[in-house]
Amino acid sequence: APPPPPRAPAAAPNPAASEDPDAPVSLELQGTPLLLPPFGPALRARCVSGGYNFAVICDETGAIYSFGINDRFQCGQGHRRSVPAPARVEALWEAGVRVQAVACGQQHALALDEGGRVHSWGLGVFGALGSGALADRRVPAPVVAPEDAEAEMQEDLGSCVQLACGANHSVALTASGRVYAWGHAEYGQLARGDDGSTGERRRVFPEPVAIPLPGPAPGAPPGTPLPRVAGVACGLLQTALLLDDGGVATFGWGTAGVLGHGHNRYTLKPARVEALSGLRATAVALGARHAVCLAADGGDG
Repeated sequence: APPPPPRAPAAAPNPAASEDPDAPVSLELQGTPLLLPPFGPALRARCVSGGYNFAVICDETGAIYSFGINDRFQCGQGHRRSVPAPARVEALWEAGVRVQAVACGQQHALALDEGGRVHSWGLGVFGALGSGALADRRVPAPVVAPEDAEAEMQEDLGSCVQLACGANHSVALTASGRVYAWGHAEYGQLARGDDGSTGERRRVFPEPVAIPLPGPAPGAPPGTPLPRVAGVACGLLQTALLLDDGGVATFGWGTAGVLGHGHNRYTLKPARVEALSGLRATAVALGARHAVCLAADGGDG
């Protein structure tokens, strides 16, 4: 498994940057919160996501801004120069695309437009852009279903409601409750990996694939339908599904017990976290080697 990115050495605080909101944005480490122009009372941010040394912000008008390291076009500005301060991603704005949510991977990013379609840009070698190819994208472009996809997938990918990114994979939840993913699959994070002896041996899926659903909750009566997915989350090499029956299913790289299944092995298909049985999960988030879940008692409370 890949080692975590090295930590940068500590740097002295930058008093000028933290005290003067009009000062130029520094590329040094920032030890205290910094107000980012142009955001403030006149322009409010709607959501934000951070990748590896870059970030994307969506404002209340549906425009997105990016800044940071840009060596693989992850800022979507059409060039590979670092972007020291938030700059509007003009390719989407000029095309009339208004964005409601964003998600960042290690060196790629996704935007969900107000019509429910996903746009991607940045590093393409792992297939995380969903473009059908492995080339980098300089500016955002739509994620599309494979040419031979069934009508259901074609319709679903035009009605997405939530996005999540791992290091090099991407996941989209649709209005139908179905989930699609694309990108790096070596550790089972697309429910398409293998353990070296069984399963799908492909390591990269540059087009969306459907994620299978786990079975009904333990103890459910016969004939109980499969759950719908209410939310998605990604870790570095893992994926989690928040289910509408209150359960959580996880799959991918199981290092440090991050998947919650009581072991450190890969999990190749979505599997319910049995330790959460009896609770009703309402949110889940993954890091590289840990996970957290917000849950209530299994009743109506």
